[in-house]
Amino acid sequence: MLAGCLPKYDTFHEHFARAVNSCGYDPALTPHCLRHTTCTRLINGGLPMPKVQRLMGHKSIQTTMRYFHMLDDDLAEVAEILSPQRGENPPSAKVLKIRGQ
Repeated sequence: MLAGCLPKYDTFHEHFARAVNSCGYDPALTPHCLRHTTCTRLINGGLPMPKVQRLMGHKSIQTTMRYFHMLDDDLAEVAEILSPQRGENPPSAKVLKIRGQ
């Protein structure tokens, strides 16, 4: 695979830290942060959480859930579905149908 082509973690971490510094970003930004970003983007992109769990190498789905960061837009969408305005049906009600109806 790519193992022979990838830099050692310490080398990558050093280069990453230099790049973060030269861009003026917060030094707290580390390569580990990229795992959180990757997890969040995959789930937001529609990949099922069990597949993300396996890709990330997590033994527990709870670990994967800690890596996923729900965005404010996601929370607003959930709130809209749970409390429809003026008694109207939530947008998802049009999509969800009970079998046989």
